[in-house]
Amino acid sequence: MAETESSNGDGKTEPTALEKRIYQQVEYYFGDHNLTRDRFLQGEIKKDEGWVPLETLVKFNRLKSMSDDFEVICGALEKSPNGLMEVDEYKTKVRRVPSNPLPKNTEQWRSENKARTVYCKGFHPDDPLDVIQEFFEDKGKVDTVFMRRNEKREFKGSVFATFRSLDEAKKFVDAEGIQYKGEDVIKMFKQEYFNMKAEEKKKRKEEEKRQLEEQEQ
Repeated sequence: MAETESSNGDGKTEPTALEKRIYQQVEYYFGDHNLTRDRFLQGEIKKDEGWVPLETLVKFNRLKSMSDDFEVICGALEKSPNGLMEVDEYKTKVRRVPSNPLPKNTEQWRSENKARTVYCKGFHPDDPLDVIQEFFEDKGKVDTVFMRRNEKREFKGSVFATFRSLDEAKKFVDAEGIQYKGEDVIKMFKQEYFNMKAEEKKKRKEEEKRQLEEQEQ
């Protein structure tokens, strides 16, 4: 069944589910989390004042699986409410808007980014990224959702979600009764999660040491 479009009341057309997945994926490519690490894209944006040909982007597997039609991709980006991307007049290139430049990947930026990042667990192993992004849509402005995977690249059912601001991250962590498909989610700040895992590891080593000492007696 074809997806239908609807108006949001001010004359603008609401994005379809597919268009939403498309603009979220492109914004992930050009977002702070990915672009500060993606050397290939960093090289591409230096070639033409930040513009990247759609011909290049549609070779990325996840975007290609959604659409390789330039008109569809540009139409989706133009409906994004986030204002991160712009489309050139010929609809063959896109770039991150110059008014929102990529932050320098400094220790201070990484620390601030980490402070706005939340650990959230309770998703299903077969959940795709777009379903998890939908879960966060009414939880505050989220810049990035990172799916945590094991050594076999299998989804672990937990994510790191980076909110636009520390206040929004705190509201999500402090909120009570948040559920995913009828079950309560586990949520805490990323640093709290790391501290918890470090403490668990410490206790595990202490227990192993104790058991070893008992065997030697």
